[in-house]
Amino acid sequence: MQWLSCIMGGSCVVLVILGLPKTLGPLLLQARAAKLRKSGANTAARTAFDDRKLLGLMDIVWVYLTRPFVLATEPILVLITIYRSFIYGIMYLIFVSYPIAFREVRHWALGVSALPFLGLMVGIILGAICVVWHTKTKFMATIQANGGKIILEQRLPMMIADGCITGSDTVSWLWE
Repeated sequence: MQWLSCIMGGSCVVLVILGLPKTLGPLLLQARAAKLRKSGANTAARTAFDDRKLLGLMDIVWVYLTRPFVLATEPILVLITIYRSFIYGIMYLIFVSYPIAFREVRHWALGVSALPFLGLMVGIILGAICVVWHTKTKFMATIQANGGKIILEQRLPMMIADGCITGSDTVSWLWE
């Protein structure tokens, strides 16, 4: 079974490498400038990123080791991270408890005992649809009303609804 996961992961990596275009702005500008120079349309085409020196190994290590600590100074980011960690922990416990509740306690067959996961999948899909709808309608309207400025607190109503739904779902699962 582990080989199946390895094969799926490897094939996805190959598809991503071959199928997704580069979207990093500096690389796109450098490629466009190089194409203009090569074609002769503009031999002096340069970008601000052409003359930058490459970072050394210690520079890269310093940036990537200090960035998490810099992000930890933002209180809202720390609180959201703690909240999401708690929710993921609860989700993991529910995933682990499903086989015990349906296979061992209720003595369902192997295939039938996996069917309750469909309910979780439907809930996750419905939740994602609600978040997309909220973002595309209410959140974007708030951004446009504020002249393009994002107000992060406008995402709070969805988090409150998520907290209420998660709490009631967890209680209903534990009640059984």
